[in-house]
Amino acid sequence: MKITKILPKPLARAYQEWDLNKAEAYLEYHEAMARVFRERVEEGRSELDKIVDSSIKEYQTGDAKQ
Repeated sequence: MKITKILPKPLARAYQEWDLNKAEAYLEYHEAMARVFRERVEEGRSELDKIVDSSIKEYQTGDAKQ
């Protein structure tokens, strides 16, 4: 149902503008959160690769602690 069937046009327009601004703000927030999570995943993978690589080197050289 169109909002103009419920509200007069000036109110419908104001509501539509408010709703669009709210949706844009949510989108901006969630895009920022996704960017943060992508960075955390990249950093986590990089750190894990370093740990695995150092473990392999220790094993190969016989320096592995048991």
